[in-house]
Amino acid sequence: MTIFLAPTSGNQTDRKRGTQKKKKKRKTSKARKAIKAIKAIKAIKAIKANKAIKAIKANKANNQRNE
Repeated sequence: MTIFLAPTSGNQTDRKRGTQKKKKKRKTSKARKAIKAIKAIKAIKAIKANKAIKAIKANKANNQRNE
């Protein structure tokens, strides 16, 4: 006589083979991926601009010291 345990939440065990079923990955839509890509590009541009501003300020300060 075999006793079947109630399946628990999460990964349910496949009783025939004693292996775990894989959860299906949710596919992200192309639109969402595009939005993420745009945000990443904007962030990179902002960082570059910030670095440029800092460099200009440092250069000005250096020039004033040299005068």
